[in-house]
Amino acid sequence: LKACSRLLLVAFPSRQAAMGSIADGKATALLLLGASAGSLVTYQLMAAASQRPKTPKEYKSAARARGKPELRLCVVNCQDDGPYGEGVMPCLCSLMEAALPEEGWTLIEYRAKLFELPSNEELDACDGVIIPGSASSAYDDEPWIQALLSFIRQLHSRQRRTLGICFGHQAIAQALGGSVIRNPHGLRASCHSFPLSELGRALLLEDGRALGVQEGMKLLYHHSDVVQTLPQGAQCLGASATCPVEAAAYSDGEGLSHMITMQGHPEFDIFKGRACLEKILQKDVREGKLTEDGAEGCRGTLLDPTHSVEALRSVVKHLWRSPG
Repeated sequence: LKACSRLLLVAFPSRQAAMGSIADGKATALLLLGASAGSLVTYQLMAAASQRPKTPKEYKSAARARGKPELRLCVVNCQDDGPYGEGVMPCLCSLMEAALPEEGWTLIEYRAKLFELPSNEELDACDGVIIPGSASSAYDDEPWIQALLSFIRQLHSRQRRTLGICFGHQAIAQALGGSVIRNPHGLRASCHSFPLSELGRALLLEDGRALGVQEGMKLLYHHSDVVQTLPQGAQCLGASATCPVEAAAYSDGEGLSHMITMQGHPEFDIFKGRACLEKILQKDVREGKLTEDGAEGCRGTLLDPTHSVEALRSVVKHLWRSPG
């Protein structure tokens, strides 16, 4: 397609059918979606074919798989610009290297804002999915978010093993019937701890006695929204005074968790992640979201020890290396 793609007018009986049909992002489309009988809601979808790679970009570990098959994960990147958009994949790679130094792995990047979502065949070829953060809100009525929520419902119905981080944590709750709101406590940016439930300790920490976990699990944060209520069947793994749901697990009918989500950013704990968070704080100050004093307060916690590496290692064990 040329840069000035033609408008494609298509009528669909449902929003879900429409979102599934435009996931290839081959055209700029003006979709008329049936919101209810006799009514239409208009969305303008901007997805230029020139921006889509022929194949998703892959990031590979330095180590080769030894004794275990290579871990292959689809990463649905939900931020395409700014410090986090530029840093999220390098940050996740650094976290994977720290958590799995002797294992082979590949991260396969899909860009949600360009309607790049893994097909069933691509999901079948992978061990699981990671949905990381975004500057957007899960309750925003944007076409790419609606497509993402529909995709999450498919992941859940097929019990695809998924890790949700920050926005991913919120989007999974929103997609499956929970609620996400603006945090009444405002932007939370720094290192925080929260108490874990018994299930939370089992799923997020390989050794519940490590790093003084009795005092709470510690992660680095940067978010303005929170999950207010979880969908039916989901379990809260921990809560705090400023965040009703710090982490959650979604299970199948037999109680085995196939989705684990957390509000914190484990990928911020590595050197590249802390550098990325510093750039985000600088941007927050420039845009008036944080005062300089507030940013300094956050910087003062950046070197605090966290459970990020242990949490990812435990997620890998329970989600992607589990024999079930």
